[in-house]
Amino acid sequence: MNLGMQYLSSDGRDYYHIAEVVQGIVTWTTDIDFNAGELNFSIERGSSRIGIRPQNGDVIAMQWNGKNIFWGRIFKVGYSK
Repeated sequence: MNLGMQYLSSDGRDYYHIAEVVQGIVTWTTDIDFNAGELNFSIERGSSRIGIRPQNGDVIAMQWNGKNIFWGRIFKVGYSK
């Protein structure tokens, strides 16, 4: 099993492979009624060392075993203490 994830800032200036900083469980939900899917994940604290500062409107792409399964924009950013 091979997870691939990329982050692209909404202005197109920043592009990073982020699978190495994803922590815990990644959940992807969708339904058969063509509603928007949802991807939830956490990145390690201090991920700004590679330039990641997620903001609403930025893009996340995800692949599983080399197959593209998700592409979407960030709508909610949260920070833990």
